Amino acid sequence: MAFLIIMVLLWADMLATYVMWIMQKYLTDVWKLGVTHAAGIMNIYTGLTKFLPLVFFIFVDAGLSNYRSLLLSSIAFSIGMGFLSMSTPPVLHKVTGTCKDYEPNCLGHTQKALFYTALALIAAGLSGRVVSLVAFAENQIEKDPNCKTSSMSLDCKGPDGKLIKRPSLQFPSFKVKKPSLRLP
Repeated sequence: MAFLIIMVLLWADMLATYVMWIMQKYLTDVWKLGVTHAAGIMNIYTGLTKFLPLVFFIFVDAGLSNYRSLLLSSIAFSIGMGFLSMSTPPVLHKVTGTCKDYEPNCLGHTQKALFYTALALIAAGLSGRVVSLVAFAENQIEKDPNCKTSSMSLDCKGPDGKLIKRPSLQFPSFKVKKPSLRLP
């Protein structure tokens, strides 16, 4: 069950990465923003996704468990994706009194507010997952007394001495490699 939860969370991260990858084209084509203005918006979003893990590290270290962090970040991510879809002109055109075409004059203040709120919530959701997903996955791996594993290796030897290959997961992390002090 934990494997399924982890795969769903990773799939959602891939979906968000794809959506944000095409967002600059959406901003230049639909909102008719200049390339530099659209790039500025996306750079602020990227900066948030790089800064917010530090905040989540502090909360998790202060007592918020990895599970709760994943739960809160998943809720923020889901609400953010909902707001992002609602910020497009056809969704709320009857409520806001705007047209439903993909044109700049069809974007009201409500759609713009939803868009910017969605970017912040998606950034918070992705950042919370970066912090807690690896630790959550490691907690879910069953500890076998006959198995000697490193922290991210899922391979171990069974009772008969043969290598048991378990599925391998690649997780994003903020681990920094130690610099080599050897001279050439």
